[in-house]
Amino acid sequence: MAQGMARRVSGVLVVLICAVTLLVACGGGGGGTTGSDKGIPAPPNSADYQKGKNTTLDGLVDTTGSQFSNFPGKVSDRKDYQSTSGAADIAAFYKKEMVARG
Repeated sequence: MAQGMARRVSGVLVVLICAVTLLVACGGGGGGTTGSDKGIPAPPNSADYQKGKNTTLDGLVDTTGSQFSNFPGKVSDRKDYQSTSGAADIAAFYKKEMVARG
């Protein structure tokens, strides 16, 4: 059971990292007060990711982060979150929020 939960958390973390990376790379940022200083909102039910609690997730975050230099477009900021929301809920949140922010 713990292994299943770790996989779910890993999956959600990957979605968060990818979503924030894409939003920043696409120039998303309109002066909001939540989320990163670029105006990209934090995902629902989330907190800043804290390294050191799970070595598997730490490795995943490090691997994903190291790929920033190869990402097409300009990536000027990175923010890692950990959320208890599911991947579908996070995707729906960003679709709604980013449309609303132009």
